[in-house]
Amino acid sequence: MLLCAINGDHYVAVLDLHRPSTVRLIAEHPRCSAFVVSPCWDRIATFTEAAAELRLWSVDGSHETVVFQKAGLPVFTLDGDYLVYVDSSEIVVAYSLPEMAPRFRVNLVGAGQLTALPVNHRTVLIAVGQTRPVSIYAWRFGKEDSQLSLRLRGVAASGLEDVSKDGVLAVDRLLQVFDVASGLIVSRFWPIGGTGAGGEQVEVTFARLTFDGRYVVWAEAMTIVVGRVSDGFIVASISAHERVTSLVTTDFGYVIVAGREDGRLLTLKLVAGLRVPCYRPSTAADRRNFLLDAENCWDATLAALDPTYQRRPTAIDDDEDNDGNTFTFI
Repeated sequence: MLLCAINGDHYVAVLDLHRPSTVRLIAEHPRCSAFVVSPCWDRIATFTEAAAELRLWSVDGSHETVVFQKAGLPVFTLDGDYLVYVDSSEIVVAYSLPEMAPRFRVNLVGAGQLTALPVNHRTVLIAVGQTRPVSIYAWRFGKEDSQLSLRLRGVAASGLEDVSKDGVLAVDRLLQVFDVASGLIVSRFWPIGGTGAGGEQVEVTFARLTFDGRYVVWAEAMTIVVGRVSDGFIVASISAHERVTSLVTTDFGYVIVAGREDGRLLTLKLVAGLRVPCYRPSTAADRRNFLLDAENCWDATLAALDPTYQRRPTAIDDDEDNDGNTFTFI
């Protein structure tokens, strides 16, 4: 188990919790404002907004640092094979981590926030625009003729906030829930006191989708609220008694962990009366496979699944087979 800690003036530290006081990496990046970690926890990317500089590190310290200038905040694809970032606000680059070289790029002027789409690991959602309405484009790379298509319109100025585990739904800080494939708004919520001076809805601080996309969890001031996507009803609301400063979900999104301004953490469980998956991974490798679909599960895990799903997958190209037929993976 690893833990990342940031010191904005000097560095990002990666600590090994299995070995107390063991530091796996000190990423010396002055004025670092953010960092992202690869799904396999083997690499970390640090970002300085003031200098528009991105640095790529190996967590075990065995590789040299790669520096990207005029770059934006990146994302790792969920299979851990690519680091995707925006160069000079107009060129989106997919940097191959196995090859340690840029492999795919596409021009999109005004490109900003990036969101790695689950399930299809070669699709990244790209926000274009700095003020509302923001448009979201889907970039599918993996072939020379990489596809770029307009997917969502009217998104909040901050872009998308979360995507469901199946990649079907996305939510922004205006609490609009979008169907990623069609671009339609399937549900919308209106927070209490959520209108500004001009009557426009104000963005909430945090918004999360459960993995199955059934519920949206958000924070507004000192309140944590849960809404049901199917009908737009608010099903739960609780006061945190302090301003909420962070919000994450675990256990398929049904356990809520919220940080408060006084430095304390609240843990809440959303009891919906619905059947949720009961499988619990027992090892770090199985947990990664289960959450990210990154690799084949262990034999012990396969034995616990329905026999229909115990067959090993056959490796084929992402986009086409040998006969030129196009595949769409779900």
